[in-house]
Amino acid sequence: MQALFSLAVVTSFVDVHGVAAAFDGAADPSMAPSTEHQRHASDTRTFLADHGLECCIDPIMRNPSFLAGGAGVDSPDDVRFLSDEQIAKLPIPEVKRTILMALASEARERRRATRAQEGRQGERVSMIFASLETMLRGFMLGAGLSFIYETLLLNRDFYQAEADLAPRVKRAAFRSLVLGGATALAMHGSAIVIPHWMRHVWLA
Repeated sequence: MQALFSLAVVTSFVDVHGVAAAFDGAADPSMAPSTEHQRHASDTRTFLADHGLECCIDPIMRNPSFLAGGAGVDSPDDVRFLSDEQIAKLPIPEVKRTILMALASEARERRRATRAQEGRQGERVSMIFASLETMLRGFMLGAGLSFIYETLLLNRDFYQAEADLAPRVKRAAFRSLVLGGATALAMHGSAIVIPHWMRHVWLA
């Protein structure tokens, strides 16, 4: 009777601690499986199955070890990082290796084309900003020099005028705006003769 009672106590102790450990594991985020990782794994399995590699999902997705080869692919985007040497070492049929090599090559080409397109867009944006900056600097240079020339050199009595000061300022400002616009267009058109990199270094 005492032996049965002791066995019941031990069993209850094990059950309680087992349940507590299970709750602790559920409460600890580090022990719970990552939802994001599960989603990537599911997407990877679907991606490989859609391309005829459903028989080779495990070797492709498992991490390589001393005893078993693997590619460690856990996301469809990882396929482009697989080299032909890595694929050749996988324990999968030769036909499946060819399919995986083709997928990796196509993924690298798509990534290369995307980067090239992003680079071209960046160059266009940079060229537009450089042109706007050149025109703005040209406008400010032409307008400033025109106003200074008219007020200091052309009309030496400008600062002594009182009655017609406002009309003079309006005329000088209008001429400076016109000359500033002409200078901006001339500097922008100088791109025919002066390369972009020289203008960028000069204006930087």
